[in-house]
Amino acid sequence: LLTGHSLSVPAFLGMIILVGVVVNNAIVLIDYTKIQKENHGFTTDEALIYSGSRRLRPILMTAMTTIFGMIPLTLMRGEAHEIFNPMGVAVVFGLTFSTLVTLVLIPCMYSAVDSFLRKHHLRKG
Repeated sequence: LLTGHSLSVPAFLGMIILVGVVVNNAIVLIDYTKIQKENHGFTTDEALIYSGSRRLRPILMTAMTTIFGMIPLTLMRGEAHEIFNPMGVAVVFGLTFSTLVTLVLIPCMYSAVDSFLRKHHLRKG
């Protein structure tokens, strides 16, 4: 809607690519957080801060390589650009937003859920 492109089959393929990269980045962050809690005895917040600083570069590298790889599709003009532009736009804008969500919202939600589970004695610690 913002860019004037229609949702086409290539755009939906771009969204599938997007979901794969975003889920992988979130798994990397949460898994490393759990490892730090188990191996080093960090609290949830300490583990999230430590994990965020340690996993920031791999998450950004994964996102940026995909974003920079798709920028030519978003800028493409000429033959078949109407096919590939929507896929590039979906991935570039979606991954940019989703990377921010991964780095900010996912740790906040992890902390909130962990606090809730501890408060209601559903998790030890």
